Amino acid sequence: MSFLKNEVLWSLVLSFVTAQAIKAMLNKDFKSSSKYGGMPSGHSALIFGMTTSVGLVKGFGSSLFAVTLGFSLIIASDLVRLRAKISKDVAHTWAQVIVGGVIGIAVALAVHFIGRVL
Repeated sequence: MSFLKNEVLWSLVLSFVTAQAIKAMLNKDFKSSSKYGGMPSGHSALIFGMTTSVGLVKGFGSSLFAVTLGFSLIIASDLVRLRAKISKDVAHTWAQVIVGGVIGIAVALAVHFIGRVL
């Protein structure tokens, strides 16, 4: 039962799903949400939703938050830089990564504060 009450898990899953739904609506193509690249980045939403949620649950001064943030920044950078070297088809722009991150942060905040009310 505690699995269903895991705020971090809910935040990362809902962040990714929200970003993918927005991507599909923007492209007017629900198949596009399963492709790599595009606006917004679902992976960026997931990692920053997770990182924000860890900060809210464990504290922004915790070691877990610091590690999560470090890995999230590495992944965000790789979404743009490393993928671009592999193929332009799978790369994100910085704007796509930033918008995805903002979505993730917003969803994590919503999950946190809605969870406090319920």
